[in-house]
Amino acid sequence: MHRMFPLLIILMSCGDKDVVETDTEGDADTDADADADTDADADVDDCTTLVDGSWGFNGDNFNGQARADLIWDGSCTFTLQNWTPAQGNYPDGGIVDYDQVTLDGAQAMWATCTGTAEAAGDRVAGNCTQNSTTFGMQLMP
Repeated sequence: MHRMFPLLIILMSCGDKDVVETDTEGDADTDADADADTDADADVDDCTTLVDGSWGFNGDNFNGQARADLIWDGSCTFTLQNWTPAQGNYPDGGIVDYDQVTLDGAQAMWATCTGTAEAAGDRVAGNCTQNSTTFGMQLMP
């Protein structure tokens, strides 16, 4: 043991003193997109995709029931067009954030209409806080 003792002292003094530890949480953005992470996408897919097609709308703000074509643009927004019945001031489209849908249109009331999309992207249920009404949206067969 006499000869091993100096060897033990030498080995113990060779610890990780010169090792610099780094974390990845404070690292700079190193990819080519404009977001603040280090992966290669711009994280525009953080939303439930609503299915393109003819959708039915119900609730007081839709005069009971209405229909429109929903066009998904691929960037968590959608457009609504070809409304029937044609009379009425309907929303022009909306935004989806994760599963939360917010409508948008010429009337400020539409921005108060938010709902939750089902994972399949074929149904939304919500309410409009400005006039305390509920609404529903559903992909039609």
